[in-house]
Amino acid sequence: SNKRGQLGNGTTTGSLVPIVVNGLTNAVRVVAGGHHSLALLEDGTVMSWGRNSHGELGHGDFDDALTPAPVIGLGCAVSLAAGSQHSMARCDDDTVHAWGSNLFDQLGDGSGDNQPTPVTLDTIIAATAIGTGYQHSLFSARPVDLCPADVNGSGGVNIEDLLAVVSAWGSPGGPADVNGRNTVNILDLLAVVAAWGACP
Repeated sequence: SNKRGQLGNGTTTGSLVPIVVNGLTNAVRVVAGGHHSLALLEDGTVMSWGRNSHGELGHGDFDDALTPAPVIGLGCAVSLAAGSQHSMARCDDDTVHAWGSNLFDQLGDGSGDNQPTPVTLDTIIAATAIGTGYQHSLFSARPVDLCPADVNGSGGVNIEDLLAVVSAWGSPGGPADVNGRNTVNILDLLAVVAAWGACP
């Protein structure tokens, strides 16, 4: 589908085969959201294109973009994440920046307002990883061994404790819906979020 320009080729015509994104060179990583895409370039610049109805492109407006354009104010990114209608970046100083839809507070800035340009999450210090779901966001502040073979054992990570401690920004849900579209996929959670507790 290319109805919102998410293929980045300057048209809204879909394609059944891979096509080249216009004007995008030196990309080291690409992530896709609901109907938008982000690319991290070698110099830390972030490019975005596609749907922009909630400001998820970070261009300072709410207009769709059929070709890549820079996210405003980001020249320091080292990793990216994209939700359905919001986006995140972690910079080389380990700060976290978010923009786009904030209907469920998924940007984590406490405002509840959509943000068409990146906002810095001042409450996050020394982030080591970021992640997004459909309408929620996650971050890790320190690495830790997860002891997957003993994830619920005496020395490993208790899943119920982990779910209780990790309050993902965004749409509500509970353990009964942990693999639902709007909540946390447990495999993604273990891969992204630093767990609490020591491994033996």
